[in-house]
Amino acid sequence: MPRKENPSSIEHSQYFSTKPQKTKHKFASVSLHTDKTPSSGTGRNEKHGESTGEKNTTVAKKLKISSFCKQQFYILATLCYGNFCIAACVSLQAPFFPRQAEEKGATPTQYGLVFGVFELAIIVASPICSKLLSHVSPNFLISTGLFFCGTTTILFGFIDRAPSGTPFIVLAFTIRIVEGLGSASFMTAANSVCAGEFRDQVATTLRVYERNGQFYIHFFGVGLIVGPTLGGGLYQVGGFALPFVVLGSLLLLGIAKVFFLLPETEWKNEETSGGFFKLLSNFGIIINSLVIISSLLAIGFNVATLEPHLRQFDLEGGVLGTIFIINGGIYAFTSPIFGRICDKGVPPKVLCTFGSFLCALSFVFIGPAPYFSFSAELWLIIVSLSIFGLGLSAKIVPAFFSTLKETINLGFPDNFSTKTLVSAIFSSSISIGAFIGPTVGGYLLEHFGYRLATVIIFIEECAMLLLLLIQACWLYVKSEKAKSLQEKHVLLDSEKNVPSSY
Repeated sequence: MPRKENPSSIEHSQYFSTKPQKTKHKFASVSLHTDKTPSSGTGRNEKHGESTGEKNTTVAKKLKISSFCKQQFYILATLCYGNFCIAACVSLQAPFFPRQAEEKGATPTQYGLVFGVFELAIIVASPICSKLLSHVSPNFLISTGLFFCGTTTILFGFIDRAPSGTPFIVLAFTIRIVEGLGSASFMTAANSVCAGEFRDQVATTLRVYERNGQFYIHFFGVGLIVGPTLGGGLYQVGGFALPFVVLGSLLLLGIAKVFFLLPETEWKNEETSGGFFKLLSNFGIIINSLVIISSLLAIGFNVATLEPHLRQFDLEGGVLGTIFIINGGIYAFTSPIFGRICDKGVPPKVLCTFGSFLCALSFVFIGPAPYFSFSAELWLIIVSLSIFGLGLSAKIVPAFFSTLKETINLGFPDNFSTKTLVSAIFSSSISIGAFIGPTVGGYLLEHFGYRLATVIIFIEECAMLLLLLIQACWLYVKSEKAKSLQEKHVLLDSEKNVPSSY
């Protein structure tokens, strides 16, 4: 699942410059907080943005990663590497950790919180890391984040040797919290460095960042998809510790990549205010945020509960890991399709409604729901996960387009700053949903069982579907009133223009 801009960047905008050995590039990252118009920091180039829009789009289409300078390529490669490894470390334990935790005396509620507390740490730490960028180098935060993530991942591999009961649970919580802090440190600085580097080109080639900046962010989603399969396979080969040692070592290796490949950076802080919370006061954007939260809630629910449900089939670790990537793989392949559908003019709310329906349908049969007479079948679970992945694409991608449209309607310009502000809102929604999902999922599994728990998630998806339908009806009534009022004005204007007869 694609991961995205950190909510930390909503606090203020930062400006920094890279310092390679021979040349010096100055580039600005994004101002995310404005009451009226988000500042882009591009200076003179932005004044000509509108007049050269068509020409810039043509130029941007010709630019590819191969056209980047050496410095930009190193930045992109390093950050892609870090994002991939961190995401893989986060997701690799899903196929086998619940069983290990239960053997150590942990309840589903407790190990569900172990999954969720990682995202909670990111929510809390991201604004702090953003403030730290005013005082320390982004490279320092990136290296620190990789160190903490790598070290804690390796330590987590030996947690099976801890005493059962409370010591095991406390140690698991502590390691995951520190891992979340490291992830927040890395992503806060990495997103800003990437945004700043591509931001220097945005006045003339805005779509370069949209394509290649998101390319780097998408590696987080690729890591989330690959992680369970990699973890399950390594677990089958070498036991509990091997997946964590391998992935943790790769993260520590990333520190060397940062040291040798990333240019040194300096930061200047400029306080801004208002834009983030102005957007959250809009009803349409609130609905879109709830769509994302519900999507990640459902994903997190399966992360904590799907493995216990699959135990009845006595599958090997590698097969378990493969099943875990079905919904993520479907999402990765179909999300560009829904993006193009949105570009063709299909209303995003229609697609979000369709996606909510598919997600609700998948949770009816993945259990299956207890009011069905038939029991769980592996093929039915696979089909349900495929439907769920398709529903995620139909919800998440259009929700981003819809939020961007709502933002522009509120008076924000259609530029880099606005797109990054929308990404920040989505980051917050993703972290909230990813925290609630496994936390609630573990509790539901423990007290109600998987089949009944899926009914509760089904009800949540139906509530989201109903909310989208209510919004659609409200928008239709609003548009009809506006249309009627416009017709009345036209009629009154025509009557005024008719000469009076004597």
